[in-house]
Amino acid sequence: MDLFFDIFIRVVNNNIFIDRSKEDTLQGEDIKLALSLDNSFNLSYYNYFKTNNNHVIQSFRMSFINGEVTLANISEWTYSKDTPRISEYIDNTLLNLHNLNNDFYKSINESIVKEIYTDERIIPDTYKDLYIDTYMNKVLLDINNATSEEEFDGDIFGLISKFSNIKSIEENDLRMFKMNDILLKINQVLGKDYSPKERQYILLNNRKIKRDDN
Repeated sequence: MDLFFDIFIRVVNNNIFIDRSKEDTLQGEDIKLALSLDNSFNLSYYNYFKTNNNHVIQSFRMSFINGEVTLANISEWTYSKDTPRISEYIDNTLLNLHNLNNDFYKSINESIVKEIYTDERIIPDTYKDLYIDTYMNKVLLDINNATSEEEFDGDIFGLISKFSNIKSIEENDLRMFKMNDILLKINQVLGKDYSPKERQYILLNNRKIKRDDN
């Protein structure tokens, strides 16, 4: 229930954190906006929750220049609760996440996904990864080690929508759709004629701002 979630906002230098989690657990959502002096910024996000059988981690990072996406990594990783040391890896990573300069996606991918493979030779039970490079016109999709590559056709909305609709596990948990909701809102913002600064504001605050068109 959302009634048990607290929301915390922190500003550290040019980094803005919005944390929405339960007081007594690491489960919940976090979003980080890393601003630059020019019209570029990075947005990173994660959602972590436990089901009856699994640990589920969803994360993405997006780089923007002049309000347009240039790079995007979007992933969902699922580990069985029986996976050795998975709780330890997740807990240690999330506890230290805000003390790192890295974005959420990179930290989670390196500290959990890659490290547990290096130490234990364990890969996620199921996963899905999407990589978009608009400069190189490159799109990579990996679903449980089945990979495909295509040219970027300019339709980032279609790619994100397609990715969001891919089911990596069959568990019907409403928390599975948390990241999809955020990505949908990003799609909506990118589809409007907002300035780069307006897009930063909207993406961070999750609401539209009143504009003076006069």
